[in-house]
Amino acid sequence: MSPLDYLSLSLNATHPANGLSEYDVHSLFGHLEGKVTQEWLSQAQPDKRTFILSRSTFSGSGANVGHHLGENQ
Repeated sequence: MSPLDYLSLSLNATHPANGLSEYDVHSLFGHLEGKVTQEWLSQAQPDKRTFILSRSTFSGSGANVGHHLGENQ
């Protein structure tokens, strides 16, 4: 086993709080974070449009946030 094998998270790892598989929910963090941020901003300033840019998105995130692809050449 290489030393790098100890630096990665096993795909069959589960979250202790809810028992969900890391493989199934890893990419949802950025999606849910953007959704909650958009909802909060809409309530805090209902007369203004929100603009949230994220590098961590998932399918359906475009309803709440824009996707930034990074500083590509």
